[in-house]
Amino acid sequence: VLLQVEAQAERLAEAPKRRSHDAVQFREEVLALLHTLFREKIEEPFFDKTSDPEALFKVDALVKAKTPLAVAVVPGEVEAERAVSAKLALHDNAPANTRWIASPRDMERLTSSTRKRLPREYLKAGSAFAEDREVVQNRLRDLADVA
Repeated sequence: VLLQVEAQAERLAEAPKRRSHDAVQFREEVLALLHTLFREKIEEPFFDKTSDPEALFKVDALVKAKTPLAVAVVPGEVEAERAVSAKLALHDNAPANTRWIASPRDMERLTSSTRKRLPREYLKAGSAFAEDREVVQNRLRDLADVA
């Protein structure tokens, strides 16, 4: 019984580390795609340098295209709530026709209130990023009005 308890404790201790690593990897993959699609047109991260020099309210990138895209990478619940707060703080400082895009790793893992709140503030980049990167890529191009 003691061995079972120890094994379960080890699994529980490793789970947050694994989720953190997965979140970092997801963010890196989305940002790499943005760099591939939009190259030098990216400001990363995007925040108001005047009123928020510590970048407390930021999104992961601003794509300076025909139609600017403010992109929030959302690997989980905390990042989804931060993205909503950031948009509310940044909205007035973003270019007038900015489209606010969220790239969630898994909407189904978010709480029901966050699943309702995030789409009110952000368009989704597409289907699950890992499952269909091409759909996300085409959606981002379309939203930025880039051929």
